[in-house]
Amino acid sequence: MSFFLFFVLIILLNTVVALVSKYDKKRIIISALLVMFLCTPLVLVITMISIASAAGAGIGASVAGFTFGGITFVNGIIILFVGLFFDA
Repeated sequence: MSFFLFFVLIILLNTVVALVSKYDKKRIIISALLVMFLCTPLVLVITMISIASAAGAGIGASVAGFTFGGITFVNGIIILFVGLFFDA
């Protein structure tokens, strides 16, 4: 269930990036950097705190946090490549 909610969050994040950037190359790059360096730590910390408090598992919470944070970071890299190499 958590993967489903996380991928819904990723889809919403990509939709917000598309709406905010309005397919301008510079705005897409700025949005990608914000996703990579602002959203990734937030996702990592929120995931680790919520899973650690709910399940009491420190190792499991850190693995889930790094997994979800890593996926968010890769999503930011993909958005960055789209902004750099594709014309809108």
